Amino acid sequence: MPASRFQFPRRDNQLLRYFVAVVAVAIVTGLRQPLGPLLGLSVPFTLYFPAVFVAGWFGGFGPGMAATLLSGYCAKTWFFAPLGTFSLDNWPAAFRLIVFLLSGALASFLCGLLHRRSEEL
Repeated sequence: MPASRFQFPRRDNQLLRYFVAVVAVAIVTGLRQPLGPLLGLSVPFTLYFPAVFVAGWFGGFGPGMAATLLSGYCAKTWFFAPLGTFSLDNWPAAFRLIVFLLSGALASFLCGLLHRRSEEL
């Protein structure tokens, strides 16, 4: 009788790939809430980068970008002043959001290349 080994879920399931992206962002948002007093509002995106990398590694470019956009929305809404809105009323906040979105897009692109190459092998 052959020994059964744990196998990672198949990555060809499109719904699973995007589900991982959403769950990764939700976990980071849930962790970020209690850490708010320690981190303050100065570094709202720091914890979201691992969620973008996980989504890009597991799902490729599309899920990585979905995690990037969702992370940007969550960080801007809950961790930028004024809290609870998505308004970009000052240039520094808009600039930080743009830098995060561009960095997330680059990370998603690179993770997408890695994902595609590993699927080819």
